[in-house]
Amino acid sequence: MTSKSQMMKAALFLGALGVATGCSNYRTTTGNTTPETDAINQYEQDALEPECRRVIDLYRRTDGTLAKFFDNSIAYAVYPAVSKAGVGIGGANGVGLLFEGGDEITGTTTLSQFNIGAQIGGQTFAQIVFFETPEKVARFKANELELTANISAVIVEDGSGATSDFQEAVAVFVKPKEGFMLDLSLGGQEFNYEPMK
Repeated sequence: MTSKSQMMKAALFLGALGVATGCSNYRTTTGNTTPETDAINQYEQDALEPECRRVIDLYRRTDGTLAKFFDNSIAYAVYPAVSKAGVGIGGANGVGLLFEGGDEITGTTTLSQFNIGAQIGGQTFAQIVFFETPEKVARFKANELELTANISAVIVEDGSGATSDFQEAVAVFVKPKEGFMLDLSLGGQEFNYEPMK
């Protein structure tokens, strides 16, 4: 039988792991679902939508030049709170929504990133990934998209959109919430997409 102290240690370890990897309050599920899990997923999607729309509004207010990305992209994925942390080994994750045709929400999405190298500390930021071509959106929806090492994030500030462009048919903008953006590299970010039911 597992002792009480062993159970507490396991719980503390899992809690620490969740903090270190920036686990989100939102989640998506894959595979078979029940009416109960569908109801939970719908609640979480409903809670996530206003957060995503607040981020869109914040980006537009902070930098009017980002309008060209919102207006001309085939689609964009909005992640209201991406958490990134690490000491030597780092990770990041976040949950968001995919917008297509300007304002239509077509699915939920998670991002994850794992890297090894000189890093310490943590940061939380909002991230939007803009897609320039239908082919790139199709790869995103098929869970085949991974950002390469030469794609870097652009920090949202007045005029940042005017001097930015797509790289490999993708443009990524971040707005720090907590911590400092010491590392703007996005290499290794992977995405999982789940269409709305």
